[in-house]
Amino acid sequence: MKCIKILITFTLLLFLVSCDLLSPKTEYGNVKGHVMYEDSQPASNVEVLLGRTEFSGIGYAGSWNTERRVDTDSNGYFKFKNIECQTWAVKIALNDPILEEYDVTPVSHLVKVKENKTSEIEFILID
Repeated sequence: MKCIKILITFTLLLFLVSCDLLSPKTEYGNVKGHVMYEDSQPASNVEVLLGRTEFSGIGYAGSWNTERRVDTDSNGYFKFKNIECQTWAVKIALNDPILEEYDVTPVSHLVKVKENKTSEIEFILID
């Protein structure tokens, strides 16, 4: 009887370990960046958007689905943590009346997020 309990326990443990090994793992990375004005002053409290994009055979097709939003800190820095590994688009939300008078360069970044890595980008607000 004791031998059967040990066998059942071992079989269950082996099953749980094999399920964990066989299940697909999602890989994550980070995206961080800096937003500043053309005179190199930091742009604080600027909303930055991370989104999935649609690609055509030639590149970005223009479709956008926002996944996350974050505001820059007082020094103009932002960070998206634990992002699925794939290509993402990052852009500045220009719906703030203060930002309507600025152009942004680049308009958006396409960022390939890699496992356990941090991709860095920069935006400049031009008056």
